[in-house]
Amino acid sequence: MSADTTTQTTQTGTISPAELRRSLADGDRAPLLLDVRTDGEFEAGHIPGSVLLPLHRVQEGPAKVASELAPCGEVVVVCRSGKRASTAAEELAPHLGAATPLRVLTGGMTAWEQAGGDSAEGDGTGVWDMQRQVRFVAGTLVLGAIALSAKVPAAKWMAAGVGTGLAVSGATGACPMAGALALMPWNRGSSLEDDLCAVRERHAGR
Repeated sequence: MSADTTTQTTQTGTISPAELRRSLADGDRAPLLLDVRTDGEFEAGHIPGSVLLPLHRVQEGPAKVASELAPCGEVVVVCRSGKRASTAAEELAPHLGAATPLRVLTGGMTAWEQAGGDSAEGDGTGVWDMQRQVRFVAGTLVLGAIALSAKVPAAKWMAAGVGTGLAVSGATGACPMAGALALMPWNRGSSLEDDLCAVRERHAGR
């Protein structure tokens, strides 16, 4: 497990899937898993025992979130690839003390599942996961642009723009469309206070 010090009191770092599996088997000393993806992504698959707190909720009140995490001991932040988890850790780190080490799961859920880690799913009644939403919206925009181009030739450039965006997303790992969709009401879920209640309940049940 690698770690570095971002302030004099707060430790942050990374943890590999293999290290996390060993930590989760450590009973009472197991870390709290904080999943910062969207509701739909969490519904599609998450590490058993994780608590959902989407990134936009962390950014809404990092000090308040940190105050709830402080009694939990070690916290491991999880997302799909590690980027959003790193952002969440950067937001939380200034508000946490040395008693609450903060780790980011290297490679996120993608690496966890590739390493054979367990994954739990929701009941199927939640919103679609983000990748499915992106595929649906991108496909709809391209089909719409093709249909419209019969009367408005310039509409073909909308399809070209969608294709370019997807290519850039594949090359960089950053998807502007996913970022925009994450702000939609159906992806914003419950309130910050409701999400923090889940953190309290998870900590109390450990």
